[in-house]
Amino acid sequence: MFENILNGVINYLLQYGLGGLVIISFIGSTIFIPMTIEMFVALFIGIGLNPLLVLIFATIGSSLGSTFNYFIGNIIDEKIIKKWKKDNTIKQLKRIVDIYGPLGIFILLALPFPLPVDVITVFAGITRMDIKKFLIAVILGKFLHYLFYTELIKVVI
Repeated sequence: MFENILNGVINYLLQYGLGGLVIISFIGSTIFIPMTIEMFVALFIGIGLNPLLVLIFATIGSSLGSTFNYFIGNIIDEKIIKKWKKDNTIKQLKRIVDIYGPLGIFILLALPFPLPVDVITVFAGITRMDIKKFLIAVILGKFLHYLFYTELIKVVI
C-alpha cells in the first residue's frame, strides 16, 4: 500500500514538476496537513530537477503556506481573544512575540531539522506581528532551511 502511494506521489511530481512542488510545499506548511517537505525536496532533486529551482520553488510554496497560517491567525483572532481573555494567554503570547518577534520565527524556520513551526506562524497572525517583518523572517528562514537540504542532497547524490 505504501509503495502504491509513493509511486502515485512520484508520478504526480513528474507530471506537474515545480508547480507541483509549490502546491506540496504550500500544503505542507499549513497547520492542516503535517508533511515533511524536505522529503519532496530530495525527491525533486533526485528525479533530476535543478537544485536551485527546487530551492526557490519550495521556498515560495512554503512561505505562502506560512503566510496563509498568519492570515488564519488574523481571522480566528476575535474568537481566541474572547476565549482566552480571562487567563491572559494573548497577553503572554504578545509578550513572547514582542521579545523574540521576527528574529525568533526566522531562527526556528532556518534550523536544519524539521520542527512543527506551523502553529507559530498562526500565533504571529493572532498577535498581529508586522506582516512585512513576518514575511522577511519567513522567506529568509525557509530559504536557509531548504538551502541546507538542497546542499546536503547534492552531496549525497
